Amino acid sequence: MQPDRVAYQWLGEGEHELERLTFGDLRRRSLGVASALLADSQPGERALIALPQGLAFLAAFFGCLYAGLVPVPVSPPNRKRGLELARAVAVDSGARWLISSGGTLEQLTEDATLAGLRPLDLTHWPEAAPDFVPRPSSPDRIALLQYTSGSTRAPHGVAVTHANLAANHAQVAACLNSDASTVYVSWLPMFHDMGLGIALSAVWVGGRTLLMSPRSFFLEPLRWLRIISRYRATTSGGPNSAYALCLQRVSAAERQELDLSSWRVAFNGSEPVHISTLHRFAEAFADAGFQRAALHPVYGLAEATLLAASEPPRQGPRVRHFSAKALEEDRVHDDDAADSGRARSLVSCGQPWPGTEIAIVDSKTNAEVEPGRVGEIWIRGASVATGYWNRESETRATFGLTLADGRSGFVRSGDLGVVVEGGLFVLGRQSDVLTIQGRTYYPHELETSSSTCDPAFVPHACAAVMVRHAGADQLVIIQEVSRTALRSFNPSAAVVAIRRAIAEHHRLVVHAVVLLRPATLLRTTSGKVRRKSCREAFLAGSLAAVHSWFEPAGAASTSGAE
Repeated sequence: MQPDRVAYQWLGEGEHELERLTFGDLRRRSLGVASALLADSQPGERALIALPQGLAFLAAFFGCLYAGLVPVPVSPPNRKRGLELARAVAVDSGARWLISSGGTLEQLTEDATLAGLRPLDLTHWPEAAPDFVPRPSSPDRIALLQYTSGSTRAPHGVAVTHANLAANHAQVAACLNSDASTVYVSWLPMFHDMGLGIALSAVWVGGRTLLMSPRSFFLEPLRWLRIISRYRATTSGGPNSAYALCLQRVSAAERQELDLSSWRVAFNGSEPVHISTLHRFAEAFADAGFQRAALHPVYGLAEATLLAASEPPRQGPRVRHFSAKALEEDRVHDDDAADSGRARSLVSCGQPWPGTEIAIVDSKTNAEVEPGRVGEIWIRGASVATGYWNRESETRATFGLTLADGRSGFVRSGDLGVVVEGGLFVLGRQSDVLTIQGRTYYPHELETSSSTCDPAFVPHACAAVMVRHAGADQLVIIQEVSRTALRSFNPSAAVVAIRRAIAEHHRLVVHAVVLLRPATLLRTTSGKVRRKSCREAFLAGSLAAVHSWFEPAGAASTSGAE
C-alpha cells in the first residue's frame, strides 16, 4: 500500500475537510498508541475506546491491534445516556485501559468504576521509537469485542477474531464492489459494527473514506448528500431511517443543488428495509443523478462480524408482494394485488456471499423449515464470531449450534426470515413478534402503517407493543410527532388515523395510542427502537406524551375478521 495515499478525511460538523490521514500517517500514529500501551500491558488485555467520531478513534483502534490488546469501542457519554453504558461495558469486558481525550476523559474518570482503569489521553499523540516492534498476533486471537446495541436485551460483547475480521472484510469488499478507487462517506458511529466496518474498509481495499459526525447528519441530513456530491463519493449508506430522514428534511430546491451521479452503492441495513422508502428516495433524487440501481439492501449482525447477505452490487432492490394472511400463519404466498391493503411488499436482502451459509430453522426442533415457511435465520461461515465475552451460557445457546441433519457451527440470529427464489426476506426480531388471537404480527409492519398515515408523524419513529389487559393481549401504538407539526396538529384526528390504518391493513383494533414529543422515542445508541423499554415506560406511565388515547371500557380489543 502507498503510504502517501489519503486514507481518511475528517469533516467534523461541516462539509469541508478539517484534517486528513494518509496510510503512512495512520500507521505512525497507531504505532505511537501501541508503544504507549506496550509500556505496561499483557497481550489480550481489553482497552475501552471512548472517543468521539474522528481520526483519533482509528489510530486508537489500530494501536490496540499493534499492541496485542483487544479494543472495546464504546459510545462517549452524553447528556442523555450518561456514564451507564460505558460503565457496564467496562465491567463486562474486564477492561484494564481507558483510551480517551480531553474533557471526555475527565468526565469518564469522575466515575468510580472507570477511574480504576489505566488512562491513555490522546489529546497529544504519543510517538513510537524508530525501532519499535509491534506485538505479534495470530488469526485465531480476539481482535475486538463488539458490543451489541441492546435493542432487546443488555449489550453483549461479541468476541471477533482477526480471522473473522479478514473473512468479513473480503465479503464486504465484494458486496460493495470496493477497490482502491472507492470513495466512502460515513457518518455512522464507529462504536457500532456497521460504522466500524465501513471505516475499516478503506484500509482493507486501499480506498478513501470521508468521515463526518453522526450529530452533523442528524442535525442536517443534507450535509451527508452534499458531501457525497462535492467529493464524488461512490459508496455510502445507513439504516432505512436515514433515507427517510433525507426525504423529510431535504427540500426540492436543495435537491436541485446536488449531483449524486457518482453514488454507485447506497447500502441500506441495520434495521428493516422499507420498499416505500427506497422507491420514494430513488424518485425524489433522480433529478440529482441518483440511480435506482445503486440501492443496495444488506443484512448483517454483530455475531457474524458485520455482513451476512446482500444482493450483487448495482442490481437494485428485489421486491416481492406477499399475502398478509399467509404471513400471519408463518408462511409466504405471493399476492398479485400489490396495491391492496392486505399485501405486504418485502425487500430481499439477497444471498450469502461465498464462505457463508444461511439456513431458515424451526428453533424448537433445530430442523430446517420447508421452502416457503418462516423460521429463524441461522448463519455459519468464517465470519461468525467465537461467542460472547465471558458469557458461557449465552454463548452455548447462540453459537456453535447443530441442525437436526447434523450440520454444525451455526449462530442463531434471533431474526425471523424466509428464503424465496434464493432471496432472503427478513421479517423482524423473533422476540418482538406479536401473537394476537393465534396470528403473527411483525411490529415494524404495524409501525409503518402508523407512521405513514398522518403527515404529522415522524416516519419510522414508532413502537408497536403488546400489553395484557382485561385478560387479553392488547395492541398499543406509541408514535412520535414531528417538531414542525407539534403546534398545529389535531391529536384526536391523528389517533383516528392510526386506528383506521391498523384496522384496514392488519385487521386489528388498537387498545391505546400514545403520541410522543419529538425525539423522545426510546432508542439504542445505534438508533434502533427499544420496544421492550417502550412497553415498560407505557406501563409505568413515564412516556413523554403530548396526547394519549385508551380504548373505552367494554369495547372489543381485537378483530379476527377475515
